Amino acid sequence: MSSSQADSWLGSHIENLKNLTSPFEEYNKFCQEFGISPVVIAGTKNYLVGCREIHKLKFVVINSCWFSRDDEDKNKLWVGLPQLKLMLASEQLIHEDNYDTDSITIATLHHPPDWLHEEETQSCGSRYVTYRHLSERSHVILSGHVHSSTIVNPDRKFDSAYLFVGGATYAGSDYWNNFSIYQINIPERTISRKAFECDPREDKWLERPDKEIINRSLKKKTL
Repeated sequence: MSSSQADSWLGSHIENLKNLTSPFEEYNKFCQEFGISPVVIAGTKNYLVGCREIHKLKFVVINSCWFSRDDEDKNKLWVGLPQLKLMLASEQLIHEDNYDTDSITIATLHHPPDWLHEEETQSCGSRYVTYRHLSERSHVILSGHVHSSTIVNPDRKFDSAYLFVGGATYAGSDYWNNFSIYQINIPERTISRKAFECDPREDKWLERPDKEIINRSLKKKTL
């Protein structure tokens, strides 16, 4: 699939979004039954893509699973550049010029960047790089999918957002499961992390102080 085809399917018109929701019916039902508050894009409430503000933090939900169907998805996934542009136009994403003053924005998407199509992460012709567009308009990006057995330090994307890739917490007693707790200091614009790991040899959760991150600045990196 080309970028023009993907952008057409994931276009900014909400009618196109509705055409893509059928594979997610069970997920939508789960969210509704558990009383999960929806996110909003262009005034439309849904559980797949959009924005929601909680305790003065802005959460941007991005769906990297629009075209995910099997175990051969790597480098074939698109997150929807037109949808990001729509959220920017609706002031749901911060403007790059106000990066250090606007609400701290946390973006979540299931797949890390190396699972996306190369045109989503690298410059190709005149099309804007989708992942750069997201990174420059958010402060933290949370991803999963790969379920690393090690606790990975954050990677700063395009001198802007910090990417944190989470581990698994359910992969069995012989797996190094891990999770992290994050704390954001809004006045200081910093993020801290406490990391925990399950040692399969002892069958217990242990705090990993060597993987703690304390007061990492969320201000834009300048050269």
